[in-house]
Amino acid sequence: MEKEQGQTITIRFLHKAAMCMFMCLLCFLLSACTLSQDQFPEETEVFPKQEEERTDIGESVSASDIHSDKEAGGKGPKVLVGRSGYLPKEQKQVYVLREEDETVFYVVNADTKETVYTGTIRSMNGDSGRNDDLGRGDFSEVQEEGNYYIEVPSLGRSYTFEIKESYLEDIHDDLMSVIEQEAEAQQDTFLFRAQTLSWMLRYQEYYGEEDGVINPADVPELLFSAQELGNALIEEKKELAETMDTAEEAFYCAAMAQLYDAIKPYDVRTANGYLREAEMAYTQVDRKKNEADFDTAWQFYAAASLYKATGYAKYHNVVKIFLQQRGERSLFADGVSEEQILSDEAYIYGVVAYMTTAKSVDVNLCGALMEELIGSIRIIAEEYSSNDYSCVSSDLRGRILAGRLYMISVAEHVIVSREYVRILEAGIHYIDGGNETGESLISEEGILDPGRDQEGSGVALSGAYLFIMKEVMESEAE
Repeated sequence: MEKEQGQTITIRFLHKAAMCMFMCLLCFLLSACTLSQDQFPEETEVFPKQEEERTDIGESVSASDIHSDKEAGGKGPKVLVGRSGYLPKEQKQVYVLREEDETVFYVVNADTKETVYTGTIRSMNGDSGRNDDLGRGDFSEVQEEGNYYIEVPSLGRSYTFEIKESYLEDIHDDLMSVIEQEAEAQQDTFLFRAQTLSWMLRYQEYYGEEDGVINPADVPELLFSAQELGNALIEEKKELAETMDTAEEAFYCAAMAQLYDAIKPYDVRTANGYLREAEMAYTQVDRKKNEADFDTAWQFYAAASLYKATGYAKYHNVVKIFLQQRGERSLFADGVSEEQILSDEAYIYGVVAYMTTAKSVDVNLCGALMEELIGSIRIIAEEYSSNDYSCVSSDLRGRILAGRLYMISVAEHVIVSREYVRILEAGIHYIDGGNETGESLISEEGILDPGRDQEGSGVALSGAYLFIMKEVMESEAE
């Protein structure tokens, strides 16, 4: 009996001792956890796992949950970065929809969970022009290639992104596949498919394959895809002939004129068929010029494209008259209608076509056009100097962004400027998730939220972004 009582006492003692040790260990862990949360040592393990994302209220959820939450109308992230990545040596900014005047942020290696950089988010009050709760931090010092995310206490974390020398090439390849697939898919509207064809041919002209000797049997892959799309548009136009509006006729005319010019060195007979299509479309546009609501930008764009392709004086005369009589234009302004965006696109594409033609041009008019282009870009550059977050546009519609960035890329192509490249980089990151919604407009689908733009414009946007990104890539390679 005494032995059993002794065993019971011993067991109770051991039980109490174990409980005491457990409570001491728990207190120690809690104090250590509190210390790590307050001081964030460089090798802290308090960050979520790589496969997790964090919401704006700081709770960890999976990336698929965030995607579902966005589709259901949930809030986007508050820590905003370019989701595809950054070049190692470029200027890198993080933006937050902040809650305090100054907030610490941590750049974390997503693979090792090591904090590699600590910085401060500073207020941008008065700079953004539309968001008084916007903050900015700089992490340009982080240059080692790898996977990272940015953690801001109380706000959560950003999406994971890469720092990688070739990240632009990866996006470039995705967008190239988008516009090549468009030649087969034929799902977008006639108008934006015609625009996509123009972007393919514009890209081929500036950056496409360069053969020392033209081989008629060896058409470059991009031109082959462009021909497929062009042929499909010709067939579709036969069905739409009675219902096409002026914008559709003008963009179709320009695309066919570009296709004629591109295919002519390989196959003159086929190219002449494209020229006939362009000239017939131009005739339709010209017949509408006396209508009360006729926008002369359509005829200008069509005529400039045909003059670049053919050198015919009748088209040059139309171009010169339009440019001599034109008034001031505010290109790609915030809040304009879809019709005005199309008109602005037609105008700037016509201007670039005329300034880049190998045919005889009016030197004074070209000089005035270049001054106009540079003047518009200087306004954007001034906005950038005070607010690199929304320097491209405070209107998130993709085609306004693409239009402004295209103007800058054209100028950078002529006048090598690191300032222009920085604006293009900032614009790419803005489009790629560093915006109010955290959504990337760059993807294999072209644009993730077509509701911001006229339906069907996504693939045409991909063509514009492809051109813009290639200009940055070319400048970085020099």
